[in-house]
Amino acid sequence: MDPVESDVRRILVGKSLEAAASVCDFTLLDQSIELKASKGVESTTCKFVPICKQNVFYIVMAVLINDRDEILMMQEARSECAGTWYLPAGRTEPGENLIDAVRREVLEETGLKFDPTTLLLVENAKGNWYRFVFTGIICGGHPKTVANADSESLQATWINDVSQLSLRSRDILPIIDRVRCYLREKNSWHKPILPALQPHERLLLRIIMVIKSKTNNRMKVLVAGRDSPHLPACEINPIRSVHASLKRFVQFIFPNQVPSHRPQGILSIEHSGFPMNEKDGLSLSLLVSCTVPMEQALPRLDYSWQEIDTEIERELLDRMGKNKSLALSIV
Repeated sequence: MDPVESDVRRILVGKSLEAAASVCDFTLLDQSIELKASKGVESTTCKFVPICKQNVFYIVMAVLINDRDEILMMQEARSECAGTWYLPAGRTEPGENLIDAVRREVLEETGLKFDPTTLLLVENAKGNWYRFVFTGIICGGHPKTVANADSESLQATWINDVSQLSLRSRDILPIIDRVRCYLREKNSWHKPILPALQPHERLLLRIIMVIKSKTNNRMKVLVAGRDSPHLPACEINPIRSVHASLKRFVQFIFPNQVPSHRPQGILSIEHSGFPMNEKDGLSLSLLVSCTVPMEQALPRLDYSWQEIDTEIERELLDRMGKNKSLALSIV
């Protein structure tokens, strides 16, 4: 099987690209050199190494809704926000993967055992802060009561009208609405997406950029490399958003004229966090569609357009529909 098509298939079913974990076509050093050449500006981030809870922060959050349409909420114990209410959430610890982290946070803050079934949203602020929003099912435990209050939370309970609570922050209201919509219309949303366990030394953005050919209306995917073709990947700048890093990468690939394009959503996430403080990076695979024909989008020499199998084409077209890929929100 063609290696690029094989990688796209693996991404579409949520599997990691272990063989491509170290592939990066536009590193922070490359970006620094390019920036200096084009604007005469020196970069301060070309040697960035992600270290969990030091210079990169992964937040996990769980939105759980029972059959009475009630939301699982916890009451904060921390002095700066004590008594306010929030969704179970917290930072991933060094050496911890995202699924283990969200299970631990739910158990510590609510007393309930949580089995995540899918991610529904990834939020990003700069390149080193990410919040991963999960939903799933409760599979054990008992809601924490005031008698069991500790430093993690004062209590947990199921609430119908969250807006009537004294909230730590109202940023959770649209997130709750999104999960409610998903649970009502699950069949029209993307299939379950959970992080694939794969260690990474860097913060990587892998792009599945697609375009249509004017001659035969077939879909093509952007490929990097001549001797060993692969999906293009760049290092995410830790002081810029993912979308800003995407913009810069696309400008590099198309030096003459950047084709009109649109990020559709995330198809897969790879992360492990182990070994601790060595592999604290991640990889996001982002679907990007071009709105001009292939004949008008001319990449630099090391990149080309490759026609893909019709089955993969249909799947990618489906993933461009509303809520058919994992939403990436820049906050």
